[in-house]
Amino acid sequence: MNNHSALELNQITDTIATKFCEHDWWDFGQGWKNLLNNLRLVIQPFIFFNLLKPWLGVFA
Repeated sequence: MNNHSALELNQITDTIATKFCEHDWWDFGQGWKNLLNNLRLVIQPFIFFNLLKPWLGVFA
């Protein structure tokens, strides 16, 4: 990976991280519990969507 694409990737991930930090429940602490809670905020919508996705086919 060259420096130009790495720089673009860093800019994209910084933008995404900024969006996550805007969440009302985002925890800016440095401990492992803070990181775990932030990970839950990021992963939970994806998990719930994948749990509901088969049921969306039933109603289509």
